[in-house]
Amino acid sequence: MRTTHPFERIRGLLGRPALGAGEGLLIIPCNSIHTAFMSCPIDLLFLGQDWTIRKMVHALRPWRMACSLNASMVIELMPDTLGGLGLNIGMKLFWEEQR
Repeated sequence: MRTTHPFERIRGLLGRPALGAGEGLLIIPCNSIHTAFMSCPIDLLFLGQDWTIRKMVHALRPWRMACSLNASMVIELMPDTLGGLGLNIGMKLFWEEQR
């Protein structure tokens, strides 16, 4: 999924159906995330404009914040997703939406 609308960016995954395996929510533009009102932790990938990983956050718990000042977008993922992907800071990603 992808969102650019201001309200949808603030909402993030809140109130949405749970993501399935291999799914994420791309939020553009975005360099900070909150987990207010969330019921479970989420994993985060902060990306630069060139899709380079700037920061990775594992299992950000509810009622917390995370940011990366040099990021321009964020991918929200279900908890424990990042650990199995083999990603590292500095890697460049390719995003492909399924329709």
